[in-house]
Amino acid sequence: MLKKRCDRCKRSSFGNDEMREWICPYCQKDITHIKSEPPVYFTVRNHHAAKDRRRNDNQPKSILRIRDLA
Repeated sequence: MLKKRCDRCKRSSFGNDEMREWICPYCQKDITHIKSEPPVYFTVRNHHAAKDRRRNDNQPKSILRIRDLA
């Protein structure tokens, strides 16, 4: 997943395609010309996982990882 920081509002925007037009979702400025930052890795955890582990420690954790394979 790619990240660009808008030079107008200074907020971060995330996307997965470097070639297409990239519009800042916050201020609507075209930021296609801005170079993207290195890929970002996210770990998403199920918000019920902690509560579920208290009930049953044998339950699997729900984790999704997005990785750059290049």
